[in-house]
Amino acid sequence: PKLQVCAMGDTGGPLDLIVWGDSHASVWVGPLQDQVEAAGLAGLVITKNSCPPLLGLDRADLPEALQCGAHNAAVLDLVRTLRPRRVALAGRWTLPVTGARYGDTWGPAPRFVQAGSRDRPADVPLALEQTVARLRDLGAEVVLVGSVPEVAYDVRSVYSRAERMGVAPPPGPTRAAHEARTGGVRALLEAVARAPGVRTLPLDDRLCDATACAVERGGALLYSDDNHLSEAGAEHIAPALAPLLDGL
Repeated sequence: PKLQVCAMGDTGGPLDLIVWGDSHASVWVGPLQDQVEAAGLAGLVITKNSCPPLLGLDRADLPEALQCGAHNAAVLDLVRTLRPRRVALAGRWTLPVTGARYGDTWGPAPRFVQAGSRDRPADVPLALEQTVARLRDLGAEVVLVGSVPEVAYDVRSVYSRAERMGVAPPPGPTRAAHEARTGGVRALLEAVARAPGVRTLPLDDRLCDATACAVERGGALLYSDDNHLSEAGAEHIAPALAPLLDGL
């Protein structure tokens, strides 16, 4: 399959970083690209909507033509060819880990299956372990980038409606609700990160304090829907992305 690749910095020489992810990773390409160029590094961002960066998985809730398994196998082949120093895996981890959407968001329940099948349930923890192991075998350090908080409503449309009606918009998720939703994800990422050369990079502390998670700052909406950051949101979390480049 043809890969969707965004270059960062001068990629004419050795490659420092590959970010491998779904649409959640694609929204912060801009701020990260600025940091990569400022540091004089070289990187690539490779994303595919609705496909977490996990080898051997397809989605049975979406059209078969999506082919997450084939896409991710092609990404690994590219890593094998380019041999980056570091690979960051990033995505909406809550979908494969919990198997459920969040709040009142519309859509079929996500169904992750073994690649090439439509009915054999995937072992998501094993898929993550194996993906990380394959990257480590290729000599890459691995960073597991945490998910941003999900919101129980479409932020852009709800805020627009509240403004038209002259009422206060609803609050964002509480920190407790976010922790309840993502506890299994955090435990899995931290367990896999116990292996040498692997670490986690949480993003939620840029959006949440001890009690609540923000959906707007200074009048700018941080989300474009119920789970993707807006451009303003991506700029807001940019400082949390900086450790992706530490030591390169």
